[in-house]
Amino acid sequence: MFDPTSPTFLSNPYETYSQCRKDSPRVFYQPWDAWFLFTYKDCSVSLKEKRLGRAPVFDENDSVSPSAYLPVPEHHQPIYEFSRHFMLLSDPPTHTRLRSCVKKSLTPAAVESFSSVLNGIVDDLIAGVVCKPSFDFVSDFAIPFPVRVTEWMLGLPEHDREQVREWALDAIGMFEFLPTMKTLDKAAVAFTSYSEYLQKMLEQRNTGVGGDTLRIIDLLLDIEGEKEGLLSRVEVIAMLTLLTMAGHETTVNMFTNSMRALLLHPQELEKLLQRPALLENIGEETLRYDCPVQFIGRQALCDFDLELPSGTLSLKKGQQVLLAIGSANRDEEVFEESELFKIDRLDASKHLAFGMGIHYCIGAPLARLEARLAYEKLVAFLPYLELVSEPAEAIDPGRGFLFRGYQRISVKWKDSFNRPSS
Repeated sequence: MFDPTSPTFLSNPYETYSQCRKDSPRVFYQPWDAWFLFTYKDCSVSLKEKRLGRAPVFDENDSVSPSAYLPVPEHHQPIYEFSRHFMLLSDPPTHTRLRSCVKKSLTPAAVESFSSVLNGIVDDLIAGVVCKPSFDFVSDFAIPFPVRVTEWMLGLPEHDREQVREWALDAIGMFEFLPTMKTLDKAAVAFTSYSEYLQKMLEQRNTGVGGDTLRIIDLLLDIEGEKEGLLSRVEVIAMLTLLTMAGHETTVNMFTNSMRALLLHPQELEKLLQRPALLENIGEETLRYDCPVQFIGRQALCDFDLELPSGTLSLKKGQQVLLAIGSANRDEEVFEESELFKIDRLDASKHLAFGMGIHYCIGAPLARLEARLAYEKLVAFLPYLELVSEPAEAIDPGRGFLFRGYQRISVKWKDSFNRPSS
């Protein structure tokens, strides 16, 4: 029986996914009054269904009405009231308005202009590890790279880096489908502290940054100041908070999962060394094979029958539908040899890691650029690295089942590597 809270599932969900796709492509989980969908076709249809939304369902008093499986005490309500301003948790027309305010800074052409900054960060991080006999790829590269990119884009001071990361990690816990009371307590404190921090920073900041790049923080402030009514100050803060959390979790997981996959599949690494053009595919195959975000949640905006390839779901307003993206990305009906990590997979980009439809991940161009630029430089060093221990031991099932990444990937340089003196 499918149980999303079992330690076995949290440690390695892929065996369960495979069994569900064969025997139960959709499962009703009674404790949460929620449907789980496991096939690529069902997930794709649901992602494009306009009657399934992202915004929380509110009652007649305009208060958040969380799903039955997630009772929220009164002192946690500020978390959900603040999250009402998140683009990620909104639907049209609010979602359309918020997305229009930031999309200019995150188009493929716009993020390409960040390349020199990103390359400089990669060079700095590599210089920091080549002098060590061994290191932790997670803490020495996977975390600081996207974190520093995000902080640069948002204009956050370098000396606040550790504090901002702590707030981000605590706050993002609220997005889990079954957060503990301790997780919500920490999230409430983090949201309050970070929003106050951002408010003070925005009050002190002058808009406009020299050079050819446009930082998101300046764009949002310009919109707030010049286009009255399009973006409020609380929405600016919410947008910056959301972008901070995204940079501190999903992209980090993309790097931990890709490095683990490459080191555990030396034959794929050899393909990469022989065919540099495959660098473009590292991020895509990683997102398919070991997705950083395993599920995407939707809520029924009204009572309706959802017609799926696997059958019809009769949904009530506010009922949850949880799309197992991690399973869809390994659907054998879509991807040949779907359980294998193949760096030369031609259709890897068909994965659903970035979603689909109006909620397609707005940060996808940046994530792809980060993966490409990082591995363009890392690939020369990978043949000289070896694992100290199996990374699977370091996965943190205590975080819940939404996010999938690794806390530690301990590696050391082989004797053949000519390591510079420290």
